Amino acid sequence: MGKTMHALVASTAQVKAFLDAIASASNAQRSSISELNVAMRDVDAATQKNAALVEHVSSAAGNLVAQTEALSSSVGRFNLPAGTC
Repeated sequence: MGKTMHALVASTAQVKAFLDAIASASNAQRSSISELNVAMRDVDAATQKNAALVEHVSSAAGNLVAQTEALSSSVGRFNLPAGTC
């Protein structure tokens, strides 16, 4: 009976060691997932900011095109005598 109890205690200790290792690995994974979530939030925020900047630049470019066309039309009204340039 002493051998059986010793084997049972040893097996229980081994199971506890396995469970401790699993718990440690789970905590490490949880920490890594948390870090990944933070990084993904940062990437998402940067992407949204960049998208807003692209829209702003696109709008500004459209305004510049309209202003360029208006200026070209205004300047096109002037006529210089031949040979003055």
